[in-house]
Amino acid sequence: MPTFMVWARIVAKREHATNYYITFADATGEPREFEVNSHDYAQFAGGDTGRLSYDQFKRYVGFEPGETAFHLR
Repeated sequence: MPTFMVWARIVAKREHATNYYITFADATGEPREFEVNSHDYAQFAGGDTGRLSYDQFKRYVGFEPGETAFHLR
């Protein structure tokens, strides 16, 4: 299954019942919300930047915090 990677910033987090969601914005500023596990939800904070990975069905695969390769809006 193909995995896509983009540089992104966390712009929002929210919980709904027992589900956790993080919204990322890529270099164009386009927001993408993903359901994540509770560990990743707790580990990352708003404003964190890094490499976001998701699959061909646009499901969250992971996030590696770190310096971005370019300026994010």
